Amino acid sequence: MNVKKFQIKEKVFLWPGMQAAWHFVYVDGPVKNKIVKTATTHHMGMIRVQATLGKTVWETSLFPNKKENCYIMAIKKSVRQSEGIFDGDEVRIVLELI
Repeated sequence: MNVKKFQIKEKVFLWPGMQAAWHFVYVDGPVKNKIVKTATTHHMGMIRVQATLGKTVWETSLFPNKKENCYIMAIKKSVRQSEGIFDGDEVRIVLELI
């Protein structure tokens, strides 16, 4: 089995209009293009991935952001707490297609 892994290095941002609830990173540029070429999309164009940030591994989805022609990925509160991640922090995440 050929596992597809991709690495991103992005700043965490708080979704506008939310009160300290949802934090995301962008998945765009060359990495987005490579993922789109090899991924299977699901409901509403989402792409399922296993994400690794530091020592934390979880399953999530990349959500299409048509307005900015990219994908975004939520970073769960439990992940942010475990890894000490806050709005504006730059993070390195490994994404593996599921």
